[in-house]
Amino acid sequence: MTATNSSPMDAKRERLRQKMVNWRRKNKEHLSEYRKRRYQKHRKRILAQLAAARKLNPDADRKRQRRHRIKRAYGITLEQWDALFDAQGRKCANPGCSVTDQPLPKWHVDHCHRTQAVRGILCYACNTALGLLGDDVQKLQGAIEYLRRFACLTDTVTTPSP
Repeated sequence: MTATNSSPMDAKRERLRQKMVNWRRKNKEHLSEYRKRRYQKHRKRILAQLAAARKLNPDADRKRQRRHRIKRAYGITLEQWDALFDAQGRKCANPGCSVTDQPLPKWHVDHCHRTQAVRGILCYACNTALGLLGDDVQKLQGAIEYLRRFACLTDTVTTPSP
């Protein structure tokens, strides 16, 4: 809202809001302790309310859990996940893979385990393969050579050299 269209009440509300933001920023520990005590005191009621809400709307709960899991594990929002998946054509980021039609839980955020940087969205099989090979390029190249030696990638069979 612009300053010319705001009423004195809006300005007062904004000052109060800003005051509360500043207080919360200065009193994080106090607020954290208060929330912990409140949760312990009302734990059964809070858990019952959450269970009722989950039962009432399971789809919203699954989406909330997914949003939280992606943010906590990879540091990206669900919107960033969707943008990344759209940018790669809503298919597996592995150029050698043609998977496009997996259900949502089967798509995985691929990330560097050393830097935690997100690389792309992979199908279940590609993510599992990279994970089992420890994201090790030499192991992956070795596996490719192994497959080639036994004609899994070519039409001709070559005998392994002794």
